[in-house]
Amino acid sequence: MIMADIFKILFPIIGTLMSFVCYCLLFEGTFPNAVDRCMQTYRTRPIWSIILGVGVGVPGTAFGLLVLQSGSPVGQFIGFSFLFLLTTLAILGAAGLARLIGQRLNSPQDAQQPWKRVYRGSIVLAITFLFPLVGWFLVLPFTFLSGLGAVLISFATRNKYAAVSSNSTLGPVEA
Repeated sequence: MIMADIFKILFPIIGTLMSFVCYCLLFEGTFPNAVDRCMQTYRTRPIWSIILGVGVGVPGTAFGLLVLQSGSPVGQFIGFSFLFLLTTLAILGAAGLARLIGQRLNSPQDAQQPWKRVYRGSIVLAITFLFPLVGWFLVLPFTFLSGLGAVLISFATRNKYAAVSSNSTLGPVEA
């Protein structure tokens, strides 16, 4: 195996993990309330997030791939759009998990830069995705599936979390 073969495998993996971290930060910067609701869902109902994510994500992905395989360009566009929507919602929910992990890894800088919670948490998640077998086939799929479930639960219970919202800029969470 020459260096070109190694780089052909290594650089797409590094790029994918870096883009995951960047998307988590993007969602934290643009939709902080949605990320906060997803984090609250992970705190209060983590098992339901996984169950709902598996129940919606697996058939939804199968449907999107089936429509994507159709011969018509319109079907391919609809299938790709549906898969893109599922992936975007899953990463939005995973940003809530990243914030929760980052909050549990307290830092004194959190009071001035609350986005660093998501940064720390998403880096921890991205590194766990690299573990052979466990990271590839357990952590990565369940992070995205539970993220999808957390988004769906937080959207369904949006009014409840609007009344009792935690302000993430107040400071670090006490352990």
